[in-house]
Amino acid sequence: MAVVVTGFGPFRDHTTNASWEAVRGLPDLWDEADPKLVVEEIPVEYSFVSTKVPDKWAAHNPILYVHVGVSSLATQITLEQKAHNSGYIGLDVAKCCPEDTVCVPGGGDEIHTSIDLGTVMAAVNIQSKEMELGVEVVLSEDAGRYLCDFVYYKSLNCSGGKSLFIHVPPVDKPYTALQMSKAIQLVLKTILYISK
Repeated sequence: MAVVVTGFGPFRDHTTNASWEAVRGLPDLWDEADPKLVVEEIPVEYSFVSTKVPDKWAAHNPILYVHVGVSSLATQITLEQKAHNSGYIGLDVAKCCPEDTVCVPGGGDEIHTSIDLGTVMAAVNIQSKEMELGVEVVLSEDAGRYLCDFVYYKSLNCSGGKSLFIHVPPVDKPYTALQMSKAIQLVLKTILYISK
């Protein structure tokens, strides 16, 4: 059994992507032998997500698949509640967008995560305060109609809703990479705990 967490590589003015900075710090914090933690940096590229994400689901058979992305608009750790299938007109790092601007042809307009994010948010915020981590978690219903939303829809479609997308702010605006890694670890452990 595995928990798989991805962060994105560089794009646009994000030459160092805060999502990968947060994700790559997770193995140093992870103290669980089971499930094992798998982290990976993925490119900001529609074709990669379209072809490789389903393969990764098959290869890892994860109990939880979490994607992390950066948002310049975010000022907190943001748990996305749903993903959208269409409207992908922003060019990726290869200067491409998906055919017909959709993620899964014939798929529904939206897919909601099956994870109880209200409970996760409340529990993580309590733990953050107790640990004096200085991080706040909030919920969102708009992952942005770019690669973040796209990879989330693909994962939710592959997993039957058992996936999550987390938006983080740029590093030091206001959180350090370590604060974000610790917050993501709390989110993962809380999801695993409430899923038992």
